[in-house]
Amino acid sequence: MAPRRRDYDRDVRAFLRKNINSRHPTWGYTIYRTVYTAESEEVWPSIVTKINEYIRHDIFREIESHKKYYEITHGPLDPSPNEQVWELHKPTIVSDPALYDGATFEDIRRHWRADVEGRGFAVNDSFTGNNVCLVVDEEVFEMVRDAPSPAELGRTGKPWIRAVDGAWEVDDADEGYLGVWRVNLDSLWFFWWDCYGPEGMAEKCPKGSDDPPPYPAYQ
Repeated sequence: MAPRRRDYDRDVRAFLRKNINSRHPTWGYTIYRTVYTAESEEVWPSIVTKINEYIRHDIFREIESHKKYYEITHGPLDPSPNEQVWELHKPTIVSDPALYDGATFEDIRRHWRADVEGRGFAVNDSFTGNNVCLVVDEEVFEMVRDAPSPAELGRTGKPWIRAVDGAWEVDDADEGYLGVWRVNLDSLWFFWWDCYGPEGMAEKCPKGSDDPPPYPAYQ
Protein backbone atom coordinates (compact mmCIF):
# COMPACT_ATOMS: atom_id res chain seq x y z
CA MET A 1 0.00 0.00 0.00
CA ALA A 2 1.34 3.45 -0.90
CA PRO A 3 2.21 5.71 2.05
CA ARG A 4 -0.29 8.39 3.06
CA ARG A 5 0.52 11.90 1.88
CA ARG A 6 2.11 13.18 5.06
CA ASP A 7 4.15 9.98 5.39
CA TYR A 8 5.22 10.31 1.75
CA ASP A 9 6.42 13.87 2.42
CA ARG A 10 8.60 12.85 5.35
CA ASP A 11 12.27 13.82 5.25
CA VAL A 12 13.46 10.21 5.25
CA ARG A 13 11.38 9.30 2.21
CA ALA A 14 12.49 12.42 0.34
CA PHE A 15 16.08 11.62 1.34
CA LEU A 16 15.84 8.15 -0.20
CA ARG A 17 14.26 9.47 -3.40
CA LYS A 18 16.91 12.13 -3.97
CA ASN A 19 20.09 10.57 -2.58
CA ILE A 20 19.89 6.86 -3.40
CA ASN A 21 20.15 5.78 -7.04
CA SER A 22 22.21 3.64 -9.40
CA ARG A 23 25.19 6.01 -9.20
CA HIS A 24 24.97 6.30 -5.42
CA PRO A 25 23.43 3.10 -3.96
CA THR A 26 24.59 4.11 -0.46
CA TRP A 27 25.41 7.35 1.33
CA GLY A 28 27.89 8.45 3.97
CA TYR A 29 30.61 10.98 4.68
CA THR A 30 34.29 10.48 4.04
CA ILE A 31 35.89 10.98 7.48
CA TYR A 32 39.59 11.83 7.67
CA ARG A 33 41.61 11.17 10.79
CA THR A 34 44.54 13.56 11.35
CA VAL A 35 45.49 12.66 14.94
CA TYR A 36 47.70 9.62 15.57
CA THR A 37 48.73 9.70 19.21
CA ALA A 38 49.16 6.53 21.24
CA GLU A 39 45.80 7.16 22.93
CA SER A 40 44.04 7.74 19.63
CA GLU A 41 45.28 4.39 18.33
CA GLU A 42 43.56 2.65 21.22
CA VAL A 43 40.38 4.73 21.22
CA TRP A 44 39.85 5.35 17.50
CA PRO A 45 37.34 2.50 16.90
CA SER A 46 35.11 3.91 19.65
CA ILE A 47 35.34 7.39 18.09
CA VAL A 48 33.99 6.05 14.80
CA THR A 49 31.28 4.12 16.63
CA LYS A 50 30.15 7.20 18.55
CA ILE A 51 29.97 9.37 15.44
CA ASN A 52 27.80 6.71 13.81
CA GLU A 53 25.61 6.52 16.92
CA TYR A 54 24.93 10.25 16.65
CA ILE A 55 24.06 9.94 12.96
CA ARG A 56 21.67 7.08 13.70
CA HIS A 57 20.07 9.10 16.49
CA ASP A 58 19.54 12.01 14.10
CA ILE A 59 17.91 9.75 11.50
CA PHE A 60 15.42 8.25 13.94
CA ARG A 61 14.74 11.61 15.59
CA GLU A 62 12.94 12.46 12.35
CA ILE A 63 10.05 10.30 13.55
CA GLU A 64 9.51 12.58 16.53
CA SER A 65 9.32 15.66 14.31
CA HIS A 66 6.33 14.21 12.41
CA LYS A 67 4.46 11.96 14.82
CA LYS A 68 2.59 14.67 16.75
CA TYR A 69 0.59 15.74 13.70
CA TYR A 70 0.50 12.47 11.78
CA GLU A 71 -0.44 9.98 14.47
CA ILE A 72 -3.48 11.92 15.65
CA THR A 73 -5.21 11.04 12.37
CA HIS A 74 -3.34 8.11 10.89
CA GLY A 75 -1.80 6.15 13.73
CA PRO A 76 1.89 5.29 14.27
CA LEU A 77 4.46 6.37 11.71
CA ASP A 78 6.22 3.66 9.75
CA PRO A 79 9.88 3.43 10.93
CA SER A 80 10.96 1.35 7.92
CA PRO A 81 12.23 4.31 5.83
CA ASN A 82 14.36 5.42 8.79
CA GLU A 83 15.71 1.90 9.06
CA GLN A 84 16.47 1.89 5.33
CA VAL A 85 18.33 5.21 5.52
CA TRP A 86 20.41 3.83 8.38
CA GLU A 87 21.12 0.53 6.62
CA LEU A 88 22.34 2.41 3.53
CA HIS A 89 24.68 4.57 5.60
CA LYS A 90 28.21 3.50 4.58
CA PRO A 91 30.81 6.07 5.65
CA THR A 92 34.37 5.95 4.36
CA ILE A 93 36.99 6.12 7.12
CA VAL A 94 40.41 7.37 6.02
CA SER A 95 43.17 6.59 8.52
CA ASP A 96 46.79 6.64 7.33
CA PRO A 97 49.47 8.31 9.47
CA ALA A 98 51.94 8.38 6.58
CA LEU A 99 49.59 10.67 4.64
CA TYR A 100 47.40 12.42 7.18
CA ASP A 101 49.22 12.80 10.51
CA GLY A 102 48.86 16.52 11.26
CA ALA A 103 47.47 17.22 7.79
CA THR A 104 46.08 20.70 7.16
CA PHE A 105 42.59 21.32 5.83
CA GLU A 106 44.11 22.15 2.45
CA ASP A 107 46.03 18.84 2.50
CA ILE A 108 42.76 17.02 3.20
CA ARG A 109 40.91 18.95 0.51
CA ARG A 110 43.56 18.13 -2.09
CA HIS A 111 43.59 14.40 -1.28
CA TRP A 112 39.81 14.26 -1.13
CA ARG A 113 39.30 16.02 -4.48
CA ALA A 114 41.67 13.54 -6.11
CA ASP A 115 39.68 10.66 -4.60
CA VAL A 116 36.30 12.04 -5.74
CA GLU A 117 37.55 12.71 -9.25
CA GLY A 118 39.33 9.35 -9.36
CA ARG A 119 35.95 7.67 -8.83
CA GLY A 120 34.53 9.51 -11.83
CA PHE A 121 32.61 12.22 -9.98
CA ALA A 122 32.94 16.00 -9.76
CA VAL A 123 33.49 17.95 -6.56
CA ASN A 124 30.47 20.13 -5.78
CA ASP A 125 27.91 18.10 -7.71
CA SER A 126 24.48 17.49 -6.17
CA PHE A 127 25.54 14.51 -4.02
CA THR A 128 26.68 15.66 -0.58
CA GLY A 129 29.32 12.94 -0.40
CA ASN A 130 31.12 14.72 -3.25
CA ASN A 131 30.70 18.18 -1.72
CA VAL A 132 31.78 17.82 1.89
CA CYS A 133 34.11 15.64 3.95
CA LEU A 134 34.64 15.50 7.72
CA VAL A 135 37.88 15.78 9.71
CA VAL A 136 38.74 14.41 13.15
CA ASP A 137 41.75 16.34 14.43
CA GLU A 138 43.03 16.35 18.00
CA GLU A 139 40.42 18.82 19.26
CA VAL A 140 37.54 16.91 17.70
CA PHE A 141 39.00 13.60 18.88
CA GLU A 142 39.03 14.75 22.51
CA MET A 143 35.53 16.20 22.25
CA VAL A 144 34.02 13.05 20.75
CA ARG A 145 35.91 10.85 23.20
CA ASP A 146 34.42 12.74 26.15
CA ALA A 147 30.93 13.19 24.68
CA PRO A 148 27.93 11.45 26.24
CA SER A 149 25.75 9.11 24.25
CA PRO A 150 23.21 10.88 22.01
CA ALA A 151 20.36 9.95 24.36
CA GLU A 152 22.14 11.70 27.24
CA LEU A 153 23.00 14.87 25.33
CA GLY A 154 21.76 18.19 26.70
CA ARG A 155 20.85 21.32 24.78
CA THR A 156 24.21 23.01 25.33
CA GLY A 157 27.82 21.94 25.02
CA LYS A 158 27.11 19.71 22.04
CA PRO A 159 30.11 17.91 20.50
CA TRP A 160 30.93 18.87 16.94
CA ILE A 161 33.12 17.79 14.03
CA ARG A 162 34.92 19.79 11.35
CA ALA A 163 33.50 19.83 7.82
CA VAL A 164 35.56 20.78 4.76
CA ASP A 165 34.07 22.30 1.61
CA GLY A 166 35.64 20.50 -1.33
CA ALA A 167 34.92 23.29 -3.81
CA TRP A 168 36.67 26.04 -1.83
CA GLU A 169 39.76 27.65 -3.36
CA VAL A 170 42.51 29.56 -1.55
CA ASP A 171 41.71 32.63 -3.64
CA ASP A 172 38.21 32.63 -2.15
CA ALA A 173 39.64 33.57 1.26
CA ASP A 174 39.46 37.21 0.19
CA GLU A 175 35.69 36.87 0.38
CA GLY A 176 35.86 35.99 4.08
CA TYR A 177 34.79 32.37 3.76
CA LEU A 178 37.49 29.87 4.69
CA GLY A 179 35.93 26.61 3.50
CA VAL A 180 35.82 24.92 6.93
CA TRP A 181 33.14 24.98 9.60
CA ARG A 182 31.83 23.07 12.62
CA VAL A 183 28.77 20.81 12.60
CA ASN A 184 27.13 19.35 15.69
CA LEU A 185 27.34 15.56 15.76
CA ASP A 186 23.62 15.28 16.41
CA SER A 187 22.87 17.21 13.20
CA LEU A 188 25.02 15.32 10.71
CA TRP A 189 22.13 13.64 8.90
CA PHE A 190 20.17 16.87 8.52
CA PHE A 191 23.42 18.60 7.53
CA TRP A 192 23.86 16.06 4.71
CA TRP A 193 20.32 16.86 3.60
CA ASP A 194 21.02 20.61 3.70
CA CYS A 195 24.21 20.23 1.65
CA TYR A 196 22.42 18.30 -1.10
CA GLY A 197 22.30 20.21 -4.39
CA PRO A 198 24.61 21.95 -6.86
CA GLU A 199 24.75 25.33 -5.12
CA GLY A 200 27.98 26.16 -3.30
CA MET A 201 28.29 26.02 0.48
CA ALA A 202 29.86 29.50 0.60
CA GLU A 203 26.40 31.07 0.45
CA LYS A 204 25.21 29.17 3.53
CA CYS A 205 28.18 29.43 5.88
CA PRO A 206 29.49 32.22 8.15
CA LYS A 207 32.22 34.51 6.88
CA GLY A 208 34.99 36.56 8.41
CA SER A 209 36.38 34.21 11.07
CA ASP A 210 39.84 32.67 11.27
CA ASP A 211 38.48 29.90 13.49
CA PRO A 212 36.16 27.42 11.75
CA PRO A 213 32.71 28.82 12.62
CA PRO A 214 29.62 26.80 13.54
CA TYR A 215 27.32 25.85 10.70
CA PRO A 216 24.31 28.13 11.21
CA ALA A 217 21.34 25.85 10.58
CA TYR A 218 21.55 23.41 13.49
CA GLN A 219 23.23 25.06 16.47
